[in-house]
Amino acid sequence: MQFVERATEPSSPEVGRLLGAVRGARPGPTLLCIGALHGNEPTGVQALTRVLDRLGPRAEQMCGDFVALAGNRRALNAGRRFIDRDLNRAWTDVRIARLREHTEPDLLESEDLEQMELLDAIESVVARARGPVYVLDLHTTSSGGGPFTAFGDTLPNRAFAAHIPVPMIFGLEEQLEGTLLALLERHGLVAVAFETGQHGEPRAIDRAEAGVWLAAAAVGLLPESALDSVERRELLREDTRGIPEVLEMRYRHAITPEDRFRMEPGYRNFQPLA
Repeated sequence: MQFVERATEPSSPEVGRLLGAVRGARPGPTLLCIGALHGNEPTGVQALTRVLDRLGPRAEQMCGDFVALAGNRRALNAGRRFIDRDLNRAWTDVRIARLREHTEPDLLESEDLEQMELLDAIESVVARARGPVYVLDLHTTSSGGGPFTAFGDTLPNRAFAAHIPVPMIFGLEEQLEGTLLALLERHGLVAVAFETGQHGEPRAIDRAEAGVWLAAAAVGLLPESALDSVERRELLREDTRGIPEVLEMRYRHAITPEDRFRMEPGYRNFQPLA
């Protein structure tokens, strides 16, 4: 049995939680992709819409399932990073337990509602899975420069990320508290974040799409021969040429209002500093 479900038409001004799903004719792994966990990063949603359009007719060839979700819907529809708070900094077991015990939804913040809805959607995907579940979380950055992946440093995460030929950043996830990936990893899922370029950069959509197709081949949804994998790898290699394949983040300074930080123009990802 196979199905193709599209919950949001590409032209719709309001993006729904489920962007779409394709259920393969045979059981296998599930590739769950999430776009716009930050509302000012629509690139992931745009790339996933492209993938769904092309993947749907191939359901008969697929082993396993593909699911695409939108992260912070309210912020995405408003064109803002978040409404009340950063949705990707509160995925702790303690906070989730507190939200689930809350009996007055009208008193919850926008991101509280988003968090509960997204968690319910993820749990539904895991419950329906017919094999292991892999998660690819698509993001963009405020500065230009090369794309990269980040993840909790486990061997399964490394192996999954290695199929996307962009620099791997070790230590970044450990510097951030309460990320969605950290929660998913604690519950046994293989999960990688893919930063595909600068906000609003058209090529960032191409990179995100390439990463999703390569991830689909890596987990075994479709054979590589059916996915133009060579061209997609070359696109990503070309855009990261000259950047080390592996880097480690040793320090992160969390900016506070007291810092009065203002970004100077001209800086890019992976720019060497004298």
